[in-house]
Amino acid sequence: MEQSYAQVDDCLVDASPERCFDLVCEIRRYHEWWKLITCEPLGSEEILRVGSRFRFTGGRVSWIVEVAGLDRPARIDLRYAEGDLVGTVGWEFTAEGTGTRIAYVYRSVRPNSDYMRERFARGEAMRVHTDAMQNDAFAGLSRLLESDA
Repeated sequence: MEQSYAQVDDCLVDASPERCFDLVCEIRRYHEWWKLITCEPLGSEEILRVGSRFRFTGGRVSWIVEVAGLDRPARIDLRYAEGDLVGTVGWEFTAEGTGTRIAYVYRSVRPNSDYMRERFARGEAMRVHTDAMQNDAFAGLSRLLESDA
């Protein structure tokens, strides 16, 4: 069996866990804050629910994500079901001071294509993931959450 990878990327946002959770659940708004990744819902829902599926595409890679669990406002459990990545990931929202620590957690992710196996083997995949999360996803979430306050 291939090696699986675990990692946590996080940021502190000046918003409540409920507001953070709700925004991340609004699947059709991802384009407002996550620019490097394209998110295509594979159903008609506007809000994530258990069983929702969507496709993430970034550069040369694409994978299908399924919502495995929702625990408002603490976490969203996801499963990379097929594509270039497979495994379990999730969002976590923890109150910290007057804000919320938002974390995107790779619990157990494996590459599922030759291209991604090479990127993981060279140590590139996790560096690129951290850069994308910090400079794109978290920056966009912070901007949107703090401007809507």
